[in-house]
Amino acid sequence: MNARAIIQQASKANTVRILWEHNPQTDNIGFASSMSGMIAELRRTPAGARWTTAEGEEFYDRNADMLIARLTDTPVPIAELALWITGQTSPKATGVERDPSGRLLQALDNGWSIRVLNYETDLPSAMPSVMEVQSGELRIRLAFEEYQL
Repeated sequence: MNARAIIQQASKANTVRILWEHNPQTDNIGFASSMSGMIAELRRTPAGARWTTAEGEEFYDRNADMLIARLTDTPVPIAELALWITGQTSPKATGVERDPSGRLLQALDNGWSIRVLNYETDLPSAMPSVMEVQSGELRIRLAFEEYQL
C-alpha cells in the first residue's frame, strides 16, 4: 500500500509518504518526506520490531506499536491499522457504522476513532481512498494511492 499521511499532534503537523508491505506475520513500513526522502523504516516480525532511521540508527522493541511513536509521539496499533485501511475493524470494535453497501464509515476500535471519508469507487468491494484515525490529540489522515492485495 502506498499513501500520503498527514500526522497532526496538538499544534504540529507532518506530512509523510507511507510505503507498507503487510502480511499476517510481518510488516515493512517505509516513511518518506518530499523534502528529504526516506525518513525511517519500521520492520515487524514475530521476533520483534526494528526502527531504522535514514542516518542508520537502529532501535528495537518487542512491539512495533511502540517504535512508531518515534514518529507520532504516541503508539499506533499496527495490527488494527492494517485492518482499518482495508475498511475492516477488529471484533472488539464498537459504534460501527456502515453505508448501504456494507462498507465501513466509522467505528471505535482499540481506543481509536476511525472514519472513512471516501472510497475508490461506488462498488461494494471498493477500498477506502481517504480516511482519518484519531486517538487523543493524535490524528492521522491517510490518502491512499495504491493497494496491492
